[in-house]
Amino acid sequence: MISVIIPVYNAKETLEDTITSICNNTYKEYEILLVDDGSTDGSSELCDALCEKNPEIRVFHQENQGAAAARNRGVRQAKGEYIAFVDSDDLVSTSYLAFLNALCEKENADIAVCDYKKTLPGEEAPCENAEKEPTVFTGKEACEALLYQDGFISVPWGMISRKTLWEEVSFPEGTQAEDMGTIYRLFLQAGKVVKGHAAHYAYVQRATNTVFSTASERNQHYYKHSVEMVHFIKEHEPQILKAAAHRHFSACCQILSETKRTKETAKFVERIYRNIKKTAPVVRKDKKARKKNRFAARLAKFSIPALHKFLEVYYKKEKSKL
Repeated sequence: MISVIIPVYNAKETLEDTITSICNNTYKEYEILLVDDGSTDGSSELCDALCEKNPEIRVFHQENQGAAAARNRGVRQAKGEYIAFVDSDDLVSTSYLAFLNALCEKENADIAVCDYKKTLPGEEAPCENAEKEPTVFTGKEACEALLYQDGFISVPWGMISRKTLWEEVSFPEGTQAEDMGTIYRLFLQAGKVVKGHAAHYAYVQRATNTVFSTASERNQHYYKHSVEMVHFIKEHEPQILKAAAHRHFSACCQILSETKRTKETAKFVERIYRNIKKTAPVVRKDKKARKKNRFAARLAKFSIPALHKFLEVYYKKEKSKL
């Protein structure tokens, strides 16, 4: 059985569509765990109503503690052999669970990952056939690819993972950008990770997505998790330290793209500048690094403030596409 965990916070307008997309799956050995994280918009009552209509749904209510705590509670309550996370404003294809389960069974894998597509509200979830054979990794190889942002991204959705992996891994509670502090550790726990090359998850693009958040608190947490990731890799898996440096450089660039230099942010920005200056030479020389990160690293060689301005413009352009 697959336990599908959905953290719910003020998602009344989107939650039912998300659950419907899961219930329409052809694979029926699943349960849905709704963890209501102190919603105030009627989502709590909606969760209870959906539970009454569907025996596969279980609901847990708690005071607002954040997505990390909600996901951790879902894992503790899960009865399935595998864990899946779905965000309360996204959609999955009718083959989502079957596709991921088949990958795990075929390769005897601990984690199976599918591709995703960015969609707009109102669009249906993709349901693609794989055009090539799945790629199989060891846990360490998958972690290295994740840190190079090569086929994997630091999010818990779009995959299933064996529940036993979560005995040693949990989301850091009381923080934001918690995925950054979790997924690389999860991959390192796995003996085998398989990547299927077909999109079955719809990441619905909304202005409220946390990836578009400019909250200074979130960026502080994002930076903290990224620094801790580098230290963890250096201590436990030094063979992939260059990949960790690449991911930290990328995180710092993203933070700069969302952070204007003001009197209040000056110290934090200076810290990011120092980190970019330290990691840019590694990224410039690393042929595995993404091209846009190598470009940013070359620009940093001449002027990090100029890189900052460039990233701000790039971010505004990306956000304007919503």
